[in-house]
Amino acid sequence: MKMETRGKADQWIRLADGKTLCFLCLRATCRASEEYLLRLRIAPGIAGVHCQTKLALAPPKGPRKALLEECKYGAECYRRNPQHFYEFFHPSLMPPAPPCESGCGRSAASGFKTCCKKCISAPPNLKVSIPGEHAELSGLYTASATRREHGLPVWKQSGGRGWLWKGHVWMMALSEDKVGGTSGLIAEDTGDSMPVRSPHLVAHWQAAGRGGWNKLEGMKVDIDAAAAESPTHDDFCQTREERESRLRQKANDVLKKFPGEVKPVAA
Repeated sequence: MKMETRGKADQWIRLADGKTLCFLCLRATCRASEEYLLRLRIAPGIAGVHCQTKLALAPPKGPRKALLEECKYGAECYRRNPQHFYEFFHPSLMPPAPPCESGCGRSAASGFKTCCKKCISAPPNLKVSIPGEHAELSGLYTASATRREHGLPVWKQSGGRGWLWKGHVWMMALSEDKVGGTSGLIAEDTGDSMPVRSPHLVAHWQAAGRGGWNKLEGMKVDIDAAAAESPTHDDFCQTREERESRLRQKANDVLKKFPGEVKPVAA
């Protein structure tokens, strides 16, 4: 909202007639599901709000939150009074933790890159989609119960010959004797970045061909949703996931009220 003079009096008016979210309201949507961001044409999100830096760890505990009562208005709180924020805790305004790098789909524990120790020991199944000449490597991949490379899981293609493992980067091949080595048909393309911990976090892939490695457009590695619904987690992880689920639903509820495109108000 902003102040404008109309006639002889100053009045507060709403910008864009309710079609625009102010920064505080936008901040509260930081956990919104991708389906709502897509519908509102702001997917994959706004940097610093819906998209967090890759270097970030889980955020520290909120200041004084154990001593504060949670705001009853939740993610829809639009108050600006500093006294209100001093007296009430607003969990929806805290940045979300990055995803667990083990690939379970949950958020990482505070100060860690994974959600819990039990999750690390039970990596999820992966769905791999590769267009073109390497389509043979597409399909469902399950983690080996006995084999690891560099302390990380090795995945085997169900009903196929494909293997996925971590060498110096994530790699794929059609032969088991390649597993553990540094050569294969497909590899993670790190560019100027560091290799990631789990293959579903890889942003770009490349394929071996004539003249060296070439960019592989359209390749995707995703967590198998069916397997991710019931992984093994400890009690603390389960409590944290329940809290995150509630906050995520509140963020979605905020965006449900905006049928059109949402744009942040300039400061």
